Amino acid sequence: MAVMSNASAEFLAEIKVAAARMDLSPATLCQKAVRNGRLVRRLENGKSVTLDTVERIRAYVRASSEGAAA
Repeated sequence: MAVMSNASAEFLAEIKVAAARMDLSPATLCQKAVRNGRLVRRLENGKSVTLDTVERIRAYVRASSEGAAA
């Protein structure tokens, strides 16, 4: 079993919290944000993610939150 870095673990937790708020599965959130439904599984398996992907997911979550608040 691969060991997950702290940054990956924190980002995975961030995805899970955002997905719960949006009433989506974490995989669905990633699919909608970056067209990669397997990203959550990759993070769980200790793989890394690019900073660009992190920012794109965060931007999607921000935009979705702003849209829900309006």
